[in-house]
Amino acid sequence: MRLFSAYDTEIKNSMNENGVIISLNKRILDDTLSVCRNALAYIIPVLNDHYEEWEELKGTDRNNYCEHLIHSTRNNIAICDFDRLFYKFPSGIRRSAVSEAMGIVSSYRSNHKNWEAEKKGNEPKLSFDHYWMPVIYRKNPSYAGGEIEKNSRLVYRLKVYKNHDWVWMSIVLGNNDVSYIERHCAGRKECSPALKKSHGRYYITCAFEEQAELSDKEVMDCRICAVDLGICSDAACTMMDSTGTVYTRKVINIAYEKDQISHLCNRIRKNQKAGRSVRSLWSYAQNFNTMLSRKVANAIISFAVEHEADVIVFEYLDTSGKKKGSRKQKLHLWKHRDIQKLTEYKAHHLGMRISHVCAWGTSKLAFDGSGEVKRGKEVSKTTPYNVCCFKNEKQYNCDLSASYNIGARYYLREISIRYKDYVLPATPKRTLSDLWKANRELGLVS
Repeated sequence: MRLFSAYDTEIKNSMNENGVIISLNKRILDDTLSVCRNALAYIIPVLNDHYEEWEELKGTDRNNYCEHLIHSTRNNIAICDFDRLFYKFPSGIRRSAVSEAMGIVSSYRSNHKNWEAEKKGNEPKLSFDHYWMPVIYRKNPSYAGGEIEKNSRLVYRLKVYKNHDWVWMSIVLGNNDVSYIERHCAGRKECSPALKKSHGRYYITCAFEEQAELSDKEVMDCRICAVDLGICSDAACTMMDSTGTVYTRKVINIAYEKDQISHLCNRIRKNQKAGRSVRSLWSYAQNFNTMLSRKVANAIISFAVEHEADVIVFEYLDTSGKKKGSRKQKLHLWKHRDIQKLTEYKAHHLGMRISHVCAWGTSKLAFDGSGEVKRGKEVSKTTPYNVCCFKNEKQYNCDLSASYNIGARYYLREISIRYKDYVLPATPKRTLSDLWKANRELGLVS
């Protein structure tokens, strides 16, 4: 399996013709980015008008055909004036713009086709203004937009738009960035970097590729780490096997970051009532929220590695739509997708697989099959929301009960595939007790 990672290095210095390091002139990169985005805006309607011609082509044939629509060569005459309007436009950046425009047009056509089938919502429109950052193609001196040279892993040479002409500029990377790349990315294949602008600063996004071998065990022979992501507690992890045996469990709760986020939300609320700006406070809160998601992902991976898990199982969470209720702000700040993505990358890097199961009813149903549970204030005024009460009056941690059901649904899905004659409850109603029952009746437990 191919894994991709990226590292952003801020561009602070450049090098002049005499090899002297000077401060970066951001205006040059601003002009370059403006011209590149104008070129993209010009290419999009051209490819949209000829969509039927290149839609069925594949691979390099599609890219070459689209590029021939706008660029004239010795054996090809373009159908538009792109070469005249964007004189001496670097070929590498042009190819990057063509690839980006193809994706934009394909997405628009697909969305419009779906809209025509149902006629729900507003009609999709083709936008020409996009926040696009060009890719810097590598190791080909004939590409004017390519990364031509990188001396001692310190300098990138880029083609930039300066004084109405495209010239070379040498970008100097910081020593800390270079040492980090050499220390953590050694042995990985280096891919084409990209130019990036964020909050008024420019970066070179260095991309890397590596190969990973994932576990090839049979599903019923795997030991899984079932994870229930929550709002009250960050995650509840349970180690389980196909017999429904729970080996160990852990509730992850990163208290410091959550306390800071809660404190900042209170400050934001007070400042909003007083009519003061809260932009910096929101940025501060988002930074803590990002750090929280990283710490939760690291804790999940550490737990899975410690207990030798082969698969990490998550719920498939869909939180789209308008948030309602007293916890809507927490739902807005809940970074469950970031946690799952970070965990997925780290797990694949270590050879573990990732799986998702239906989320309906995992917290609502008791793992012992006794039915729906009561939680929080439904039990009593003093009962915390993460504590539930079963119908037999047994009290349990609701997140741990949900993690049991998540792990059980992973194995029950495989049982439903292998034993098609065996009748199981509908997926939203499957619990750990159903896995115990299936093992007994199918003779899967010795």
